[in-house]
Amino acid sequence: MTPKAFKCGLVVGKFSPLHKGHEYLIQHAFDQCDDVVIISYSRPEFASCSSNVRERWIKARFPSAIVLSIDAATVESWRADSAWTLEMPRNTEGDQVHRQFTYSLIAKKLGLKIDAIFTSEGYGDGFAKFLSDRTLGFGYHIGHICVDLNREKVPVSGSLMRSSPAPNTDLIDDEILIDFSIQKICFLGGESTGKSTLSQVLSEKFKEPLVAEYGRELWEEKNGDLTPGDLIDICTVQTSREDIAQQKAKNFIFCDTSPLTTLCYSEALFHQRCNVINAYAERPYHHIFLCEPDFPFMQDGTRRDDDFRLLQHNWYLRELANKNMDFIRLSGSISQRVEKVTSIITKQSF
Repeated sequence: MTPKAFKCGLVVGKFSPLHKGHEYLIQHAFDQCDDVVIISYSRPEFASCSSNVRERWIKARFPSAIVLSIDAATVESWRADSAWTLEMPRNTEGDQVHRQFTYSLIAKKLGLKIDAIFTSEGYGDGFAKFLSDRTLGFGYHIGHICVDLNREKVPVSGSLMRSSPAPNTDLIDDEILIDFSIQKICFLGGESTGKSTLSQVLSEKFKEPLVAEYGRELWEEKNGDLTPGDLIDICTVQTSREDIAQQKAKNFIFCDTSPLTTLCYSEALFHQRCNVINAYAERPYHHIFLCEPDFPFMQDGTRRDDDFRLLQHNWYLRELANKNMDFIRLSGSISQRVEKVTSIITKQSF
């Protein structure tokens, strides 16, 4: 057998979603390397393309790859528990920031050495030079293999996939397309604003998965005696359940809350704005619906009072605006809200 050109190659990308152009690039890396490291991160992430989902896609297509698929919450947990100091850079930050972050992932988190990078981008030469630097990088030559820079072999990009109302099925694996096409619908609101009832009704109406509020389950299990660490666990379980539901859905999943709710309770209960929870709260959805507090307040034994409900509502308004998250306000009866949500979400399904 002819030895391959490189021992260990690197491919980095958002993979949101993983498409045939990505697969073409990764296969080139496998053709020329004994081992291939695939790193995936994006900040912000894109709806239906969470780090766990991206990892699942990559491992299904390239089971022998060394895969590190991460999100901002993962990185913040590293920063809280270890000597890791770097924040996950936002997509808009400069090349040097991303190069340093990626080098640290390879050398410090994975403990690996590479000798080549594979890209389909113009930044590849500069990236390889940085990784080769004696002070900033590995201190030895890292090769750059540029594959299909002009997208002639596989005319596709992630941004094109995300913006298309009907992605070209020849350019993405069928199973990934089904996964990627699921709309994630999130309901937010203060206590006793009907979001749980609304999400349940819509789940039954469309016969699609409901992601119930894990925080309430844990609150009841622990008789209301939650700790700050419990709130991080709530985010972890809640988002994991969303990813599992995505595999079972046909068109939609209905989420009765998001990590933004957990952040609200972190501030209200513990006067803390935990960095890990704040990172979880960046999680995107195709549609966010904010339920207005226009129902009579109903006490079920777990809730506080109408003043707190209004405080929560105003907090959501501020926080959604600060995070630049688009949302739609829902008011009126449950049937009126169901009608409005149905009208909006059925306009955009693939």
